[in-house]
Amino acid sequence: MCGLVGFFNGCNLDVACPKKALNKCPSQSKQDSTRTFKNWDRKASVRSTPQRTEHFGDLLFPRELVPLLHSKKLVGLPKRDEENLRRSALFRFMNFTHKLEMLVVNTVTANIVMQRYNFSLPDQLRSDAHKIYVDEAYHALVAFETMNAMRVRGPKSLFRECVPNFLKQLELQINKEPVGRRKALIELFFVITSEMLITNTLGNVNKHKEMDESIRSIIRDHSADEARHHAFYRSLLIEVWDQLSGDDQIYVTGKLPELVLAYCIPEQEGLAADLVSLGLSKSESDVIIDEVHPPGTTLAYAMQVGSAVFTLINELSDSHSSDRLNESLAGMPKV
Repeated sequence: MCGLVGFFNGCNLDVACPKKALNKCPSQSKQDSTRTFKNWDRKASVRSTPQRTEHFGDLLFPRELVPLLHSKKLVGLPKRDEENLRRSALFRFMNFTHKLEMLVVNTVTANIVMQRYNFSLPDQLRSDAHKIYVDEAYHALVAFETMNAMRVRGPKSLFRECVPNFLKQLELQINKEPVGRRKALIELFFVITSEMLITNTLGNVNKHKEMDESIRSIIRDHSADEARHHAFYRSLLIEVWDQLSGDDQIYVTGKLPELVLAYCIPEQEGLAADLVSLGLSKSESDVIIDEVHPPGTTLAYAMQVGSAVFTLINELSDSHSSDRLNESLAGMPKV
């Protein structure tokens, strides 16, 4: 669930690696993925957990996970309006999950399985990629079923299935790159970085008493699966790095900060729509969004959650690639 870290930009939650808490933090060994998936048939949520979407309660996100509710301008909000913001945030989270897994992670994972990136990969890595494909398809299905349950209960005006901002950012990056090989590298490293982003937000879900128990279980299942996925994509990065040309290594290191930032940019259109639904004007909504996401904080958040990726790349790279990464980090917009 690491790629979902960007969704929690603006929440009052610490950033840390859940793999350490699970005692699953992988070393740099290329064999991490093999060991991690050894018991997949027994431990994967798709194989071992009950149906979570049959017993929904109120379908509310905790207040701590809804940045708008941190605004001083919304203190004293009527209970119904607050709950609607919490439901809308939950729907947006599930929509983010659904699109991330179906349109990005599984597209790339299938390409890895089919060796479409022209890297020489061990059969074991390809086998593990098959398992990730199954995991992510299941996570997407659960997210979609949750969205459907919310639409049935209404109010439907809150629940807008849309293209998340991170996907728009990815498309912009790919479309402005003229070289086909590098378009594929953007796509591949977008997923590698997303699966390696770090957060303890999801590991702390059980601390929130205001969350629907079924949603708590869904996120807990997903988080446990993603500990394995983190190990796989870290091993994959190590496996393919030396197979890149020097020029492509420099190109990728220059792109990495942009790819991490793309996951962390707030869904401002959705936030604005939520505020308009409360009867606020566009200008009032803009003020509140700027309050909960002040200039510079999104970049700071992205650099914090991406630090493990940047550190690994520096360890793997020669001085030219490392210099390019540092230049790119220094030149990022202060959003």
